[in-house]
Amino acid sequence: MEDAELVGGVLVSAVDPMASAQELARLLAASGIDRSAATRAGLHPQLVEVLRARLSGDGPRIESACREGAAWVLGRRSTVVTEPWDLVASLPGGTALADSRDRRNTLLRGQITT
Repeated sequence: MEDAELVGGVLVSAVDPMASAQELARLLAASGIDRSAATRAGLHPQLVEVLRARLSGDGPRIESACREGAAWVLGRRSTVVTEPWDLVASLPGGTALADSRDRRNTLLRGQITT
């Protein structure tokens, strides 16, 4: 997975992705994670910690990933979804699923019914 996609996943619920990306870059470059600052910026502190470990203090990489991640979120938000969609999951063979008539479980088993 690309850095920008990971950052986008952290920024996806932020009210202002650009402002939160700037704060995220600052948090990632700091010597330690300020969990309360992450929360105030609309970011999940544990995800910030994961990103920090992934980007390992590389300033230019952090700046680039944060800019691109914010752009990814804004692009995703600009797409108008006009049709409903269903979750699709690919599971390894032999994966046990709950025995249910729930449409999601039926679809996951590959038995498309209406």
